[in-house]
Amino acid sequence: MDTPETIHQAYALITRKHDGVDELMLVEELDGEMSFPGGAQEEGDVDMISALRRELREELQLWPEQYEAKGTGVTLSFKYERPESSRFGKTGVTELFDVQLRPGVEPRVTGELKGLGWYAFDRAMEAVAHEGHRRLLLMAKEHIIK
Repeated sequence: MDTPETIHQAYALITRKHDGVDELMLVEELDGEMSFPGGAQEEGDVDMISALRRELREELQLWPEQYEAKGTGVTLSFKYERPESSRFGKTGVTELFDVQLRPGVEPRVTGELKGLGWYAFDRAMEAVAHEGHRRLLLMAKEHIIK
């Protein structure tokens, strides 16, 4: 059940095949954590896809005409458990979207991120420290390895 204490998030699963290996994009947050691109739905976002589009524009300078996005059906609910987080005690609901970049499109990080990288699934599991993001990655595995 949604309450004011529920934070909805839209994350992008951006994949590619590189030298025969399925890879996914992870971004490095300013705090050094590795994550999927995306973030929380804000007041002006009419739905989760609009939240995703805003986040991709803000973080990676990607515009809707540069990619195709569709839902994966992967959703994760969790509690924020780190006491140092401003979201401590709240519920998070994350929806994962499959984002396919158009040919020739190269994402560019903005000041909201430290960087980005492409990872094979096993390397991504090693790079992601946040338990919720690791669970999301495991749930998304079938969308990554084709």
